[in-house]
Amino acid sequence: MTETWAEMEFCNLDLGDSRLNKRAVKLIETFVKAPKLSIPQACQGWAETQATYRFYANENVTWEKLLVAHTDQVEQRIIVSEEPVILCLQDTTELDFNGQETEDLGRLSYDAQRGMYLHPTLCITPDRLPLGVSDAWMWAEQQSSARHATSRNSGTPVAVIRSPTQRIGDAPAALRPPQTEHKAAQSWLPQMALRLFGIKF
Repeated sequence: MTETWAEMEFCNLDLGDSRLNKRAVKLIETFVKAPKLSIPQACQGWAETQATYRFYANENVTWEKLLVAHTDQVEQRIIVSEEPVILCLQDTTELDFNGQETEDLGRLSYDAQRGMYLHPTLCITPDRLPLGVSDAWMWAEQQSSARHATSRNSGTPVAVIRSPTQRIGDAPAALRPPQTEHKAAQSWLPQMALRLFGIKF
């Protein structure tokens, strides 16, 4: 039986349980077909919707683990491409969760606006062939009165985390094949890719 794109892309995924790995692949295939739909709409059934929310609630499922499995494949595509230049497109996006019951949110443009920030690095060839996301940072800010508080996850002051380009500049170098030059530019990340990283909606 021929493997699907998601099965090949996430063949190295390790969520600590083969059942979780299979569920992740199934969900990715579902959301790729309907990237703009909500989870209940994309799952097309209450049982499948509940299974999806249980998957996201599992403490072994993290967006970092999903991203690592994907970046393994990105690295291989960069090497196989044999391109002398790989463009690393970066941009910061606001994820607005206002009105939703989601934990660990922070301020966006103002205190009443709640959500998170996402800063991905999308690798493409000079001919605009996308190779995948090589790196991403996701964080939430505190209220303006406590903007210099320490991040619970990294121990780094939130004010520093707000400028991720200062921290991710060296990340693409790890993917650099011999004599390959990387240039930075700006881009955006589709909603489907946000789902792929396990960001909850």
